[in-house]
Amino acid sequence: MQSSQAARLVPAAAISAGLDPSNASALLAALPLGGPALTQIPGITPSIIAAAGAAFRQSYVLGLRTTALSSLSFGVVAIVACLFCNDIGHKMDDKIEVYLENDENAERNRFH
Repeated sequence: MQSSQAARLVPAAAISAGLDPSNASALLAALPLGGPALTQIPGITPSIIAAAGAAFRQSYVLGLRTTALSSLSFGVVAIVACLFCNDIGHKMDDKIEVYLENDENAERNRFH
């Protein structure tokens, strides 16, 4: 999701800031590599770098938003499922029904 948003947002922002459209793919490839790679692009200026950087950050915002909204839907489904669970409060006491098989009290098991 983030990469598709970056491929859409970064070239548009850089071209509107004055980058030649033929260098947009080079900018997109150099942006994650940092400053030294960006300076190798012909016709690059600090304003183009700033616009591309802001668009790149916005692509991460959109990707994280999509991830958060999808995980939110799973949380809502889990809460609804909890509403249909049985109440086991009456079973929550200090009584031990089954002991571990390798425990010192294993011979006290009545059920197996």
